Amino acid sequence: LTLRGYSVRDAGNYGLYTYQAADVNVSDLTIRGGHDGLDFFWCDRVRVERCDIESGDDCVAGHSNRDCTIRDCHLNTSCSIFRIGGKGVRVENIDARGPGVYAHRQTFRREALQAGLNPTDHGRRNTLSFFTFFASKTTPDPAGDMKFSNCRVSGVDKLMHLNLSGSERWQQGFGLDDVTFEDMTFDGLVKPGVIYDTAESPLKVKFENVKLSFREPVEELFLGANVRAVKIRGLDVKGAKGPFLRSWNGTPKADAENLSGIEFKVEPTTGPFKVRSI
Repeated sequence: LTLRGYSVRDAGNYGLYTYQAADVNVSDLTIRGGHDGLDFFWCDRVRVERCDIESGDDCVAGHSNRDCTIRDCHLNTSCSIFRIGGKGVRVENIDARGPGVYAHRQTFRREALQAGLNPTDHGRRNTLSFFTFFASKTTPDPAGDMKFSNCRVSGVDKLMHLNLSGSERWQQGFGLDDVTFEDMTFDGLVKPGVIYDTAESPLKVKFENVKLSFREPVEELFLGANVRAVKIRGLDVKGAKGPFLRSWNGTPKADAENLSGIEFKVEPTTGPFKVRSI
């Protein structure tokens, strides 16, 4: 399946929904407004290149994909830049910026949606997360081998939102084995990241040559549980005052080199895990 060089404006739901397909090539698409930009489910060998997406919901979404590459795209949304899961996911050379040009569609009045309007006097426009994990109870095994590299991210609330605590509709079933962030910059973050995996597939996360800065100081860099290991080969943090991880379960194995702006400290905590769903 090859899709190239067309535009979609104000789609009633997805700009593109692809299910159980293989060898999918999407390039040079322009998407404005609507809900999700591009969605892929149970697909093999997906390539997305040079797309320009300003959506009213997630820019690129889907789960249970294998061998999926998204590169050289401009992405803007009032929800998540990526809401994605799978195996062999590669995200490269992305320019991701918030807040959203189009308000989140669920915060629009019905008459504005029906008329294809984008009024500036109402609707939520902050970009919630760069990477929100997406999992389903129907997914047969954990996601893994996910890598984000050479991306420039600004005006986004969270670096990452992985919440398998059981409170999220779109994060059920198996978790995420491992994810890597490499040669990345995140400017103007607002909230700590969330890395709450399952006990059956605890998370391994790697940072290599990554720079993070917050608009206002936050009390910790990450909130989470069931993190197996953290590997750092260059991570510069500005604006996180507290521990690296406030953990509800377990202390990850640490392998940290060239960590600046924060100490690698894990603070065990009890009580309810309260994080707003995305």
